[in-house]
Amino acid sequence: MINFPIERKDFLQHFFEKKPAIFRGAASCENFEWPDIDEAIYASQSSPLRIKIHSGSNFLPPESYEWKCVEVGVLKSQLNVAEVHHQLDNGSTLVFNRMESLSLKIRNICQNISNFLSTDIVANGYLSFGKKGSFGDHWDTHDVFAVQLIGRKHWKIYNPTFNLPVEGQTSRDQKHLRPTHPELDFTLEKGDVIYIPRGWWHSAIALGEPTFHVAVGIHTKKYLDYIDWIAKTKLRNNESLRKSLSIDNTEMHNINQIIEDTNREILDPNNLREYLDEINSQTVAASGIEITRYAEKFTPKSIS
Repeated sequence: MINFPIERKDFLQHFFEKKPAIFRGAASCENFEWPDIDEAIYASQSSPLRIKIHSGSNFLPPESYEWKCVEVGVLKSQLNVAEVHHQLDNGSTLVFNRMESLSLKIRNICQNISNFLSTDIVANGYLSFGKKGSFGDHWDTHDVFAVQLIGRKHWKIYNPTFNLPVEGQTSRDQKHLRPTHPELDFTLEKGDVIYIPRGWWHSAIALGEPTFHVAVGIHTKKYLDYIDWIAKTKLRNNESLRKSLSIDNTEMHNINQIIEDTNREILDPNNLREYLDEINSQTVAASGIEITRYAEKFTPKSIS
């Protein structure tokens, strides 16, 4: 459970896609312990495996720490326990992909953030015992809430050099552009939450002690997505737009009419409403069945 010390409208006005925000002690994580990670590791061992190992500089090849087996006729991926322990001893990080699908407690944290922002979320978990960073300096193409659940981790956050990147616009070849001095330099303690807008450079470094945090990725729909939807669902009905571009020259005929028709569809409030309704109808959050509460109906009542 995360108790945000800020109203949603204030967060959206002052922080969302603008600047980082630290919420000290906002996460109630007393009931999240090592056995919860063990259960997530067990749940991850299917095909394909939901856990990766990062050495601090790159992801290790899966065949170096997993093996295939057949269990009751079903092919499964299993972790090589000795190799996993060896990698953790060397300072590597275990990365849990889509951890909200492996742990109901993580799912509840994600749902809490999703309710706060009314948007889709996914979560990756990061477990380490050494002093290495997970991915070095980088930016993400989605906003992130990092929730520290066990131990501590040191963070440095730098101003963006490319605002609001989207999928495919990565920092891989632009690390030389990262600012020299961090905007924020701090340690995240158990129960702390940090919000990092997409495009802000950051690094997370373990402190040589057990540490686990989840990075909850915020996946919003962009204006680009709406325009793409308009092109696929509305503009296909426009005959002028279905014409081929001129083969023998680069002249665009009737460009003013094309712009007018396109703008009309984009600005139509009925189209925007239809798009949002379609997106909302496709969003279904996974949840627990709450068997504990259901079973209470069958518990005999004591007679006083």
